[in-house]
Amino acid sequence: MRAVERKKFKYDIKRNKCSPLKKKWWILFCLRSEQSCVHVIPRRLFAACKKILLFGSGCELPASAFCGGGVLIPHLNGIFINPSARLGSGCAIYHQVTIGAGEKDETFGAPCLGDNVVVYAGAKVIGPISVGNNVVIGANAVVTKNIASDVTVVGANRIVVNHSNKELLEGQAHGFNAK
Repeated sequence: MRAVERKKFKYDIKRNKCSPLKKKWWILFCLRSEQSCVHVIPRRLFAACKKILLFGSGCELPASAFCGGGVLIPHLNGIFINPSARLGSGCAIYHQVTIGAGEKDETFGAPCLGDNVVVYAGAKVIGPISVGNNVVIGANAVVTKNIASDVTVVGANRIVVNHSNKELLEGQAHGFNAK
């Protein structure tokens, strides 16, 4: 494993609080090792090991999507991440999350998440969109539009709170007009 991936792996392990006795440790090890491989055969070997470890969990965790270190995955259950998607450093992905490709304005692509983004259970982030840094995407939210930094998103593309000044931004929150 190269030094860059080793550093990311150590940050992943620190955030997930797991030891080599845990299955998640080995999944993260295979993911970061797959990223660091230059040759095709070892890369495919690590990818196969990761697939075997993820068998039965319904997860799809492509190494190409994890650009930054410190990914937090509390529950390995039903997570789908498109191989074209990009996740920044310090992202937290909870169970039943989909980060997938889609079409927007006749452009097909996958999302790009910034640093320190938290995607709670059941959320869907779909299409060629950009999600800023320090964003919280609430449980069962559907995001199909670009999201600025330092906001919380709940529901379907409803930006609720700006973290920097705690004001209601746009959309409707719980049936009230945000003005």
